[in-house]
Amino acid sequence: MARQNIVQRMAVVNTAALLLALPCQAAGTVSGGDAQQPQTASTGSEKSKSVERTAGKTIARLHKMHAMFTDDLHKYVRNGLVDYARWKQSPERLQNYLNQLGKITQAEYQSLPEKEKLAIWINAYNAYTIKLVLDSYPIKGDKSYYPADSIRQIEGFWENNRLSVCGRSLTLDTMEHEILRRDFFDPRTHFAVVCAARGCGKLHRHAYTGDNLDARLDEATSKFLSDEKNVKIDTGKKVLHLSTLFKYFPLDFAKQVGLEKRFPPPTDDEIVRAYVFAKAPQLVQLHLPEEERKQYSVEYEPYDWSLNDTAEQRSGGD
Repeated sequence: MARQNIVQRMAVVNTAALLLALPCQAAGTVSGGDAQQPQTASTGSEKSKSVERTAGKTIARLHKMHAMFTDDLHKYVRNGLVDYARWKQSPERLQNYLNQLGKITQAEYQSLPEKEKLAIWINAYNAYTIKLVLDSYPIKGDKSYYPADSIRQIEGFWENNRLSVCGRSLTLDTMEHEILRRDFFDPRTHFAVVCAARGCGKLHRHAYTGDNLDARLDEATSKFLSDEKNVKIDTGKKVLHLSTLFKYFPLDFAKQVGLEKRFPPPTDDEIVRAYVFAKAPQLVQLHLPEEERKQYSVEYEPYDWSLNDTAEQRSGGD
């Protein structure tokens, strides 16, 4: 689904948050029949230990799987861009990784800590995005309003492809808006999931794991906000030139700056301005007082939908 329609989509996603069940529901009590036997403390303890054993085995398996993805990222990613031409020649390891993600059961998934779950979805989004690009590479579209090599040239890229993760069949659209944004609600994921466009965050050369999640997300956020293509300040004209990504998802950043419950509600630009002044390293260093920050207007730069491909750099060095 097109990101420029995000205002309408956010309403749908917020409604869905109230109507849709969570990805994995806990098992309920058995009803009917004779009186149920009360659960003893020892039974509860045994179940807890069983869940812990399942989690431990699943985490160990996941880390081995994610290591496969890391190997490919090291081989085919340079400066945040992807060598799709070379990767297309040897996609077997990526496909094996995706196959194994699909085989994780719901019981195994439910046993995991939240950080391990989030790492799965970030990696799944990035890996499947690469896989779908490889399926259509080289991209040569004829939609004049997007670059010829853009994934926007691929009809239904986010909505039509059914993908398998943790025993579920779902789309990239569902992963992003109904799982990453709704269930985990960490705005740093906006800079970690990479939609194969140069306007997105740069693809890291390491897969995410529960162990490295916070450090990697902080790094992805810092790199995105430090790039002048995404955040640039004009102190003379008092203007912030920002990535359109912030225009697509302004409400996702409100909680980070304490504006999620303010009344009257802040405008989208107020939220975004507060967030970048609080988080972008080059703006934090200015130590501008709050009253001066409020004087800055926000202008969103055109989103770069060209493919995050190394093809243009292939004749140069690293």
